[in-house]
Amino acid sequence: MARLQHTVTVAALDRSWFEECAALLLDVVESTRTGPGGTLLEGGEPVPGVRLVRGRHLRAGARYTVTQAPAPSAPGRAPQADAGTLTVGIREWRRSTAIAVEQRVASADAAGRVTLRIRTPDRPSGLEAACTLRDPAGGFLQRISGRARCDLAAWWAA
Repeated sequence: MARLQHTVTVAALDRSWFEECAALLLDVVESTRTGPGGTLLEGGEPVPGVRLVRGRHLRAGARYTVTQAPAPSAPGRAPQADAGTLTVGIREWRRSTAIAVEQRVASADAAGRVTLRIRTPDRPSGLEAACTLRDPAGGFLQRISGRARCDLAAWWAA
């Protein structure tokens, strides 16, 4: 099996901007609530296609389905098929230490999972991503996996 390793240098985002965006996103997500009708924003507006199917909202073990509406069809063309349903799970949700989510992928073309984790979300110190995919039909590229890690504290200190 081939194994590749690579280091990438990327210019840093403005730390205060990044922290502000992360805090805003978390505030919005944490202000949502779930019920029989789906997921609702703080003001009561529905979040289209997002439904809690297992566990407690924003707790480890919670599982959500995200149904994507098909893209609008062009005039004179047949409507597109449903874009599909994603399954997203909460692996960890502690705003003071880390938040980790996992997306499971299952289709005729690929099966696997993608995991994203942010350390100390209120003052982000690190990002991690992992991906494992396989082709159920076999073929040339049967399996692929990868990991990425970003030490944000070191990035901003440089």
